[in-house]
Amino acid sequence: MEDYYIFFVSEYYLSAIINGDYSGIEEDEECRKVSDFIVECHRLGRGQFSVDSEYSENFRRCYISGLFTDCKELRYHVMSKA
Repeated sequence: MEDYYIFFVSEYYLSAIINGDYSGIEEDEECRKVSDFIVECHRLGRGQFSVDSEYSENFRRCYISGLFTDCKELRYHVMSKA
């Protein structure tokens, strides 16, 4: 059985998280928060991210920014434990 963790994050951060493309994020503080989030996930084990395309946007608190916004369901699939 595959382990995965679910996080709700703003679509604004998805390109940086999934593709490593930070070009759309202008603030250094936001880049740091995304990087810290990725490191936090890697501590759970070696894995990969995916976005549930069936899951519609949901207005809630973004795990990364702490602000209320339309969020996507981001999954971190753990392939092997750290």
